[in-house]
Amino acid sequence: MKYKKLNPLQFISTAILLVISFTAHAADFVVEASIQSGGADIVKVYNQGFGSSDVETISAGGGLGMLLGANIAMTNNTYLKTLTGIVSQSISGYSGSVLNTFEFNWQHIPIEVLYMKKSNKWNFGGGLVYHLNPKFSSSGVYAGNDIGFDNALGLKIAFDYRFSTDIFLGMEFTSINYKVNSGNVSSNSVNGSSAGLVLGYIFAK
Repeated sequence: MKYKKLNPLQFISTAILLVISFTAHAADFVVEASIQSGGADIVKVYNQGFGSSDVETISAGGGLGMLLGANIAMTNNTYLKTLTGIVSQSISGYSGSVLNTFEFNWQHIPIEVLYMKKSNKWNFGGGLVYHLNPKFSSSGVYAGNDIGFDNALGLKIAFDYRFSTDIFLGMEFTSINYKVNSGNVSSNSVNGSSAGLVLGYIFAK
């Protein structure tokens, strides 16, 4: 199976976003780590690996994220948050026998532009998210169950609390749906909406 590759326009738009973020006047570099949950189940499997036996699930809104970007000042109390990176989730183990190993992976590349407002140590706002190359892959005894999705546009709201000038903790909520373009699935779309916990660091100028 071949996944949909990024076209030149998508590469260019991503590059432009990053250049604007890192060269804009009054922009602060930002790093975020997140844990996300929600959305429809993509796979649910009984895993006997790693000394435990349990049912594990990969959902379209779940995963661990690592994003980089910048806060671009608009006024004294408003700014644009621009981010990109990767969100992924995986399951590996075996089923029935140690010879029957498997691995499932789910990932996408988010691009986010959020309009944020400051209020003392609180920040809140929202904007658009665009998920590039969302894909689900399988290997081992469950190989051949890959699913391909189109790039997707969604909405996000977010808020955070700054413990200092550089460290913040926040919540985010995303509404998005993925259209299936390949794979043996019962529906042509998958709900990828999620809620997430975010820990971030700002390299303030």
